Amino acid sequence: MAKKHVAYALGKRIAYLRKQREMSQLDLSLDSGIAKSYICELEAGKRNPSVLILERVCESLDITLSTLFEGCGPVTTSQMKR
Repeated sequence: MAKKHVAYALGKRIAYLRKQREMSQLDLSLDSGIAKSYICELEAGKRNPSVLILERVCESLDITLSTLFEGCGPVTTSQMKR
């Protein structure tokens, strides 16, 4: 169950940072070379991305890996239902 929490938190963090930059999922997909369907599943917490995928996402968002994980603290089950 902990893995799902991490994937969910990471996905929400990516979506948040993407929206802050006024990028759509399609923009992120085109810029990173990652399929839009994968971006969608990643943001929904349904993917467990490799470091190489995260690196491409970070490059597109113009952030570091450490910045990406700054907002990925523990997520409660009640937060996952939102």
